[in-house]
Amino acid sequence: MKSLKTKILSCFLALDLVVLIGLVILGVNFKVSAEAAETLSDTYLEIERDFGDVNSMMQSLVKRVFLIQAMDGMGAMSDAETAKTMIDPGQADLATLQTAIDDLRVQVAKVSDKEFQEEFAALDTAVTGFIALYGKLDGMYQKGDYAGAMSEYFASAHELILGHEENIALMSDRLSVLLDKNQARLDRAQQQVNTSIIIGGILLILVSIIALILVTRAIAPLVTASKQLDRILTDMNEGNADLSKRLDNKTKDEVGILVAGVNNFLATLESIIFKIKNESGNIYSSVENTVGIVNSSKDDVSNVSSVMEELTASMETANNTLLSLNEGAGDVNNAVGQVSSQVSEGTARVADIKKHATVIRENTEKKKASTNEMVNSIKDGVESSIEESKNVEQIQTLTEDILAIASQTNLLALNASIEAARAGEAGKGFAVVADEIRQLAEHSRETANSIQEISNQVITAVESLAESSNDMLSYVNDSVLADYDEFENVAQQYYQDAEDINSVLESVNDNTEVLNTTINEMTTQIDHISRVINDCTMGVADATESTTGILESITTIHDDSESNREISQRLQDEVSRFSTEE
Repeated sequence: MKSLKTKILSCFLALDLVVLIGLVILGVNFKVSAEAAETLSDTYLEIERDFGDVNSMMQSLVKRVFLIQAMDGMGAMSDAETAKTMIDPGQADLATLQTAIDDLRVQVAKVSDKEFQEEFAALDTAVTGFIALYGKLDGMYQKGDYAGAMSEYFASAHELILGHEENIALMSDRLSVLLDKNQARLDRAQQQVNTSIIIGGILLILVSIIALILVTRAIAPLVTASKQLDRILTDMNEGNADLSKRLDNKTKDEVGILVAGVNNFLATLESIIFKIKNESGNIYSSVENTVGIVNSSKDDVSNVSSVMEELTASMETANNTLLSLNEGAGDVNNAVGQVSSQVSEGTARVADIKKHATVIRENTEKKKASTNEMVNSIKDGVESSIEESKNVEQIQTLTEDILAIASQTNLLALNASIEAARAGEAGKGFAVVADEIRQLAEHSRETANSIQEISNQVITAVESLAESSNDMLSYVNDSVLADYDEFENVAQQYYQDAEDINSVLESVNDNTEVLNTTINEMTTQIDHISRVINDCTMGVADATESTTGILESITTIHDDSESNREISQRLQDEVSRFSTEE
C-alpha cells in the first residue's frame, strides 16, 4: 500500500531525475563545445598567428637582403656604423623567425590532420633552410663580403622562398578547412546542446504532466470525499440529515484512513441519535402516563373534597339534633308527667339515631377503603413513573459520549490541519477537509450540549414531581387516613351512645324513680356527644382544607407534567432532523 505522501514524493523524485539527466546531457555537450572552442582559440588561432609571424619575418629578411645589396651598390656599406644599422635588425628578425617556427611546430603537433602535418613538414624544411641560409649570409655580412652573400642568396634562396610561399598558402587553406571543421563541430555541439534543451524541456513537460495526472489521481478520492461530506452537511443544516449515508472509500492511504474515520464517526452518531429518539419517545410516553394518572388523581381528590363537604353538613345536622335532644332532656326533667309519651318518642328518635349512626359508620368505612385504594393506586403509579423517568439520565451518558467523540474528532481535525500546513500547497485541499471535519465536530458538540440542557430540565422537573408526589402521599397517609380512623371511632361511639340511650329509655318504663338520674346522665352524654361532634366537624373541615391543598399540589404536578411533555416533544423535534436505518 502506497501512502499519499509516497505517491507525491515519487512524482517529484521522477521530475528531479529527469531534470538531473537533462543537466548531465547539457554538461556533456557544453564540455564538448568548450573543448572545441579551446582548440579553436588555443591551437588554430596560435597557428594562424605563427603563420603571420613566419611570413612577415621571411619577407622582412628577404627585403633586408635586397636593401643591403642596394646600400652596398651605393657604397654606403663601407661605413661601419651604417653597416651595423643594416645588419643588426636582420639578426633580431632571424631570432623572431626561429621562435615563430618553433612555436608553430608545437601547435601543429596538436593538430591530428595528416595532410596538414605533411604540408607543415615541407614548410618547416623551407623555413629551416632559409634560416640556415640567412645565418650564412649574416656571417658574410659580418666579414663585409656583400657580393658573395648576394651570390649565395641567388643560388639558394629562390627555391626556399618558393617552397615557403607555396606551403604557407597550402597550410593557410588547410587551416581554413580545419577551422571550418572545428566550427562545424562547434555548431554540432551547440545543436546538441539545443537539442538537449528541447529534449529536456519535452521530458520535463511530459514528466510534469505525468506527475500532475498522478497527483490528481492521488487526491481524487479526497475531492470526492469532500464533496460527499459537503452534501451531508448541507442536508444536516437544512434539517434533513440522513446519517445512513457513508463516504465512498476506494483507497487505503491516508485519505482512505481519514474517510474510514469519518464513516465510523457517522455510524457512531447514527447509533446515538437512534438511541436518543427511542429514549425521548419513552420519556414522552412516561410523561403522558403521568399526566393521565394526575388527571385521574385530581378527579378523585375532587370527589373526596365533595364527600368531606357533605360529611361536614351531616355533622352539623347531627350537632343540631343533639342540641335539640339536650333541650328535650331539660323539658323531661321539668315535666315528669309526660315521661311515658316522651320516652316512647325518645325511643323512636334513638332508633333513628342508631340507624343514622350505622349509615355514617358504613359510609365512613367505605370512604376509608376507597381512599386507601386511591392512595395506593396513586402511590404505585407515581413510584412507577418516577422509576421510568430515571431513564432520562441515560441521555446524560449519551451526550457525554457525543461530546467525547466531538472532542476526539476536533483533535483529529487539528492534527490533520497541522499535517496539511506542513504539506504546503499540496495540503490545501486536505486542510479544507480538516476544517469541515472540525466544523462538524463543533456542531455535534453544540447539539450534544443542547440535548444535555434539555435532559437536565427534564430530570429537574421529574425530581420536583417525585418530591411533590411523596409530600402528597405522606399527607394523605399521616392526616387524611388518620382523620378517617378518628371519624370512624366517633361514629362507633355515636352508635354505642344510641344503644345506651335506648337502654335508658327502656328502663324508664320499669323505673320512673331513677328518671331524673337517667335524664341527667343522658344530658351529660348528649353534651359529650355534642362536643365530640363539634370536634369531628372541625376535623372534617381541616380534612377538607387538606384535601384542597392536595388538589392544588396535584394541579401543580399536572402543570409540571405538561411542561415535561412539551420538553419531550421539543427533544423529539430536535432529533427528528436526523434519519437513521436502525
